[in-house]
Amino acid sequence: METNNKTAPVTQEKDQNIISLDLMNRMKLHGMAAAFKESLQSTVAES
Repeated sequence: METNNKTAPVTQEKDQNIISLDLMNRMKLHGMAAAFKESLQSTVAES
């Protein structure tokens, strides 16, 4: 089943973001993780 950006499920994107946050914290990039999390929250608020 092919999907494009307009029909891709949002849950998959959230899962990738959680994985990214987890990896940043494991690499002790806490500032980067905090900035990324803040960016995600502002993106969700706009949509």
